[in-house]
Amino acid sequence: MEYSGKLPTSNVNVSQRSPLQELCVLLGGLLGLCLVFYLCLGWAVDYSIQHISPEEENDLYALMKFPTGEEGEASDQTLAVQSLLQALQKCAPLPYQVSIDVSRSKQVNAAAFPGGHILIFSGLLDQMGSENELVFVLGHELGHFKHRDHLRSLGRGLVLWVMSLFLLGPDNDVGNFLFTALGVAERTHSRQQESAADEYALEVLNCHYGHVGGSTRFFEKLRDTNQTPEILKYYSTHPSDQKRIDNLNALAIQKNFRVDAVKPWVVSTK
Repeated sequence: MEYSGKLPTSNVNVSQRSPLQELCVLLGGLLGLCLVFYLCLGWAVDYSIQHISPEEENDLYALMKFPTGEEGEASDQTLAVQSLLQALQKCAPLPYQVSIDVSRSKQVNAAAFPGGHILIFSGLLDQMGSENELVFVLGHELGHFKHRDHLRSLGRGLVLWVMSLFLLGPDNDVGNFLFTALGVAERTHSRQQESAADEYALEVLNCHYGHVGGSTRFFEKLRDTNQTPEILKYYSTHPSDQKRIDNLNALAIQKNFRVDAVKPWVVSTK
């Protein structure tokens, strides 16, 4: 009898899926594990920052050499903003004094740093059409201090960087992919922080003036000059300008806040 060999009908050593499918499954599983790990570390960061004292925040500020504004004698503008900020602290009590640094830059931005330090760029002050607008911006930064967002963002950013470096090393394509994917999730968290800080600023504005006039004017100006494509706004750390305007208007109606005339902001930026 003549023997005729046959090929096996199945082979456990050969996948039935294409290499591309295998890669997608591998990346998806790795991303899922990293996301769970990242969320656990993020919760640990959120818990830990509640126990950081103001003194430890100041030590952190000095250690990490965060940017500062003017050197030497403060300008009239800085002194005016600092005076306004001090007046606001009766509406926004914090466990430490908050200080202002003004940086000569065209950037339209402000930032909260550990220890109660606010850095505000002169480009933002140049955009202020009223004192009320500036109070809202300062109240927004005070909201970050109130919610400890300045520490939370710092801690989560450090976790994200360490995870990418530890798991896959520097300049790794897969590591860069995971870093970007986890960064999208972090931006959603950041947008929630920004919305909460906006709500706090509205409360501060109403407490200081007895009304919320000027609360949306700054965002209206940004909206009218912002040409960012809609799809890219998904990757932003801040909600869209129009969404912030809508949220503030809805909240003002919900809380029965009045909208009255604003007070001019007249301190020279020179």
